[in-house]
Amino acid sequence: MKISPITSYNYSIKKTSSQTTSSQKLNSNNFFHNSTKPSFGSYLIDDMFYYLRGQKNGEREEFRKDQIEQIWTKTTSDVSMVSDRLGIPFRDAKEMYQEYLELGGIKANRNGNESGLNKVVGYSLEKLDLIKEVVAPIVLLLKNNDEKEDVQKYREAIPSGVVLFGPHGFGKDFLTECFYEHLQTVAKQKDVKLVTVDMDEPVNPDDEEGMIQYIRNTFENAECWDGKKHTVIFIRNLDDYLDKASDNVVTELAFEMTGAKDKGITWIAKSDKGADLPDWIFSPSRLGVAKSIRDINAREMSTVMSYFWAKFGRFDKSKHEEIMKYCKTNSVVLTPPMFAEVADLVNDKLSESDRTYANEPDYIAPVTTEEVLYGIKEYEAKKNKEAEESGKERELPKSKYTRSDEERLVGTKIGRNMALLGL
Repeated sequence: MKISPITSYNYSIKKTSSQTTSSQKLNSNNFFHNSTKPSFGSYLIDDMFYYLRGQKNGEREEFRKDQIEQIWTKTTSDVSMVSDRLGIPFRDAKEMYQEYLELGGIKANRNGNESGLNKVVGYSLEKLDLIKEVVAPIVLLLKNNDEKEDVQKYREAIPSGVVLFGPHGFGKDFLTECFYEHLQTVAKQKDVKLVTVDMDEPVNPDDEEGMIQYIRNTFENAECWDGKKHTVIFIRNLDDYLDKASDNVVTELAFEMTGAKDKGITWIAKSDKGADLPDWIFSPSRLGVAKSIRDINAREMSTVMSYFWAKFGRFDKSKHEEIMKYCKTNSVVLTPPMFAEVADLVNDKLSESDRTYANEPDYIAPVTTEEVLYGIKEYEAKKNKEAEESGKERELPKSKYTRSDEERLVGTKIGRNMALLGL
């Protein structure tokens, strides 16, 4: 089993329609005409065109399969990335990788329609850490709940909370959603009693009592005491609580988050605040795992581009180094979520003869470097225009901290809290 770092952004290529005359619709020998296809005004030319395009599509599908296989080979080098980042031999990294994936991984489909963390491109070590530090201990606890002597050991390894932090625009929302889905999928595949709960009610500063009761009820109803099941609560709007809720509401949230694992609960959340999160978040009694989510490296970004085009049936002929060099030279922050929007802009420029239509396989033109650069320029122009019209300075996905600064400051806060508790 492997973590397959594959994108799953559901950006569909927009479809257009053109009208056909009643005489065209009545032509029983024309198997290609329907109301969504362009016509060249001649049945013979239309039939020849769609026949040739169908033939071309068969070649395109083979290209797509080859491309996915090549990308699979490139993306499943997570083991080598783990080896490099941990500074351990490849053999040890592979053993570690396989051990945790057997406990908390999901078998990949290898066709682009993945689930859970298999959807995520890059972040190989972060994904492995989430499986190692969160999923695997929960599965071990639930699989061994009849072995009384080990239950407490497994329970201690489970974190009370998980926070993914870092600047806005680097895919924390997507990663957190995929991780939440991963837990649900693992529960089904491993046949363990893992309950997932959405804590998604909007923050209402005018209803303090109602919010306190909502938080209290969410955690109390989620309690699991016997080690035979576990609950994961997804706090979807942690930053809103910290920014908008009253002190009493935040105090109630902090109280419920404390010692959650002793009640059979693990909470997960994401935050744009990063190292600016309040110290109380990082108390060992409330937290267990804090992960900095920032930009991915060039190798991983190249994988994002290749797989994204393959997923949508376009053969990738673009030069990734040239694209990333352009972004670096022009201070463009290229991220997977941004690239998804760029791809939409690129696909919008497909001509009628090269566009995908519903309910049928069609030829789609290869994507070129020029098209991708066009999409990036259009995206930047669009965002700059939106900022200009709103009268606000455009917010770029960046942080005042570097990754190392952010991790150091978070580590300092955790260490300080541990010292205060005498741990």
